[in-house]
Amino acid sequence: MRPARTLMNKYGMTLVEVLVAVAIFTFCVCGLLLTYMNLFIFNDAARDSTLANHALIAKLEEIRSTGYSDIPAWDNKTFNAAGDPVSNCSLSDIFCGRVCVSSVRDPFNNTTFYNGTDLKRVRVIISFYSRNRLIGNSSSCGEDLSGKSQLRSPVEGVIMIKNFTRSDG
Repeated sequence: MRPARTLMNKYGMTLVEVLVAVAIFTFCVCGLLLTYMNLFIFNDAARDSTLANHALIAKLEEIRSTGYSDIPAWDNKTFNAAGDPVSNCSLSDIFCGRVCVSSVRDPFNNTTFYNGTDLKRVRVIISFYSRNRLIGNSSSCGEDLSGKSQLRSPVEGVIMIKNFTRSDG
């Protein structure tokens, strides 16, 4: 025969139950705090990416407003957020960019369109620091199919510029 339960055992909680409940509560609160902290990091990255996009658009407009004959002079130029030339990205340069100019090539026979003189591809890549971490890179303008030397950044833009002043005489 079983002993009868007392009122204390029927309505109370044991120490083990309390410790398990506290452990589960602590685990949940730590997860919520970690999520909250990550939201701050993502917010900072989104803000910095938006500012880098504005710098990208400004640089593309600056290049577009120059004369066609001046486009090749932009090739392989680096700049910071203020538009000043720089040789390398550093923490003092929040935004660091590079301009790459190339002739547009026909993908079928690998020749340049319009003899390589009338259509230029201008690519601007912006690297930026977010929470002391470099996003993107700014090493060189080289591109190959393996992707080993191609610049990569979440903030980049490409425009095609055509020379409309050419005479076909």
